[in-house]
Amino acid sequence: MRHDLAGSVLVEQAVHHFDLWQFLLDTEVENIYATMLEPMTLNERAAVTATMANGVIASAIFTESLKGANELEIYGQDGRL
Repeated sequence: MRHDLAGSVLVEQAVHHFDLWQFLLDTEVENIYATMLEPMTLNERAAVTATMANGVIASAIFTESLKGANELEIYGQDGRL
């Protein structure tokens, strides 16, 4: 992939997770913080933490090197899924 023509992991991958958070939690993202290391390279990675409007905290890690792998875990008072 030509990284100079592609979007970052935040554009290519993360936006879909943000949509999923909103769908699963039936609420909007209220605040979001992201940090990236080595942007626009094969080693690009980003960490994102968000506070949803209902008070839920969501976080995710994205990396260019594991583009095909996706995992989602949900933790709550009664357990995890």
